[in-house]
Amino acid sequence: MTANPRLMDIRELSETLSVAVQTIRCNRHTHPLYKKAIKLGGPTSPLKWRRVDVDAYIDSLTQESA
Repeated sequence: MTANPRLMDIRELSETLSVAVQTIRCNRHTHPLYKKAIKLGGPTSPLKWRRVDVDAYIDSLTQESA
């Protein structure tokens, strides 16, 4: 099975944002991006994020600092 290019797993998100996987897990229900996680299966399926949501979040950070 190939990975969906429109989705990121927790490891990819961690690398993209330069934060620890555990940070994402701990703040999953309160952080504006982390709480957008989706599960494409049952309760034990891995967390995924839409790349468009991640890109929009990063853009919002760069706009705030400008």
